[in-house]
Amino acid sequence: ANRDVDMGQSDCPLVKIMSLKVLGSDVSAVEGDSATLVDAIRYAEANGARDCNFSLNIDDYSEDLYTVMKNSEMLFVVSAGNGYGRGKCLDYSPQYPASFDLANMITVANLNYNGHINKTSNYGKNTVDIAAPGTSIYSTTADGEFQFATGTSMAAPMVSATSALLFVMNPSFVAKEVKTVILDNSTPLDDLRDVVGR
Repeated sequence: ANRDVDMGQSDCPLVKIMSLKVLGSDVSAVEGDSATLVDAIRYAEANGARDCNFSLNIDDYSEDLYTVMKNSEMLFVVSAGNGYGRGKCLDYSPQYPASFDLANMITVANLNYNGHINKTSNYGKNTVDIAAPGTSIYSTTADGEFQFATGTSMAAPMVSATSALLFVMNPSFVAKEVKTVILDNSTPLDDLRDVVGR
């Protein structure tokens, strides 16, 4: 059945978004550090967040970031990252937090409209859990405008939205249960068999 949708109202009013700034203001040179991420995670969890979208990656391993994520009760949905022209395999060329092996984390690759992984998306049979739509997504920009964008940073929020809805529908769920529901109910695609875990 068709219905009119008022974009000014949420179809899921029980889901709330907490935006935390962890990167610098210069959009031409995105900068940040793992200590800021750690502080943001602690703040979010202390203020009631149940899941966390990370549409960013860093090259250097951070023990502090790993530990705070591992010990958190939140579910982390993390973008796999993008290669310059072509994605790389995180199984052999790790980025963080995408390459962390955590029970409360889902790493997301970028799926094209045709069901194939986008050529710029990072991947990894052992490190990337799932792929979601992330190509030509109409989204906000850092300067408050809207434009079409492509990347794993567009794909991860698709999974974050799903996890948020699951937490609302089942308030007793813990992060590992939401992760299991998402991964067990995803559709296997032959094209992704050797590049993502699901």
